[in-house]
Amino acid sequence: LFQAHPDIVERLCSDAIQLLGTLLDGLVWRSKRTINSARRVNFYIKHLVVREGKFAGALNAICVSQDVKIISNQVLVLLSDTLWAGVVRRQFVLSKVGFLFSLVVFMLSQAILPKIQTADELNMRIAVFAGRSINYGFSMLRLLLFHWRRIYKAYRTGAVTKGRCPVPLYLKDEDA
Repeated sequence: LFQAHPDIVERLCSDAIQLLGTLLDGLVWRSKRTINSARRVNFYIKHLVVREGKFAGALNAICVSQDVKIISNQVLVLLSDTLWAGVVRRQFVLSKVGFLFSLVVFMLSQAILPKIQTADELNMRIAVFAGRSINYGFSMLRLLLFHWRRIYKAYRTGAVTKGRCPVPLYLKDEDA
């Protein structure tokens, strides 16, 4: 099914959400035998996680549909737990650690250190300058890397405006 229709979950989310529960329940196999009152269960979620070597958009499409009954399906719970334990948790924690470091440096250099009255004013000014430089430097570096990747991808794929000076389309202001 997923080889013939790799986007079946996305299509069901947009066209026939009531059939999605049946599809998800069909991805579960339960053994007939019980061992120590436990039954073996297999979940076939590979195609919900990965499509052609990239992340499959199944969970995103289900989240966009905003169906509370479907999102609590056992297959989707296992899928989200698997993604959280495998990839997402590490990225989330690293981004929060970077944010907390930046917040601590910001608070020290902007609010706490300038208010402290010490005998050695020069060292305090150096510490405030160093903190502000670290904060602005890391913030600017992160933004530069973010935009550099997107600009490179836009020029490589041709997603730029036409004219003398091609500008990536993601920079175009849609509200103007």
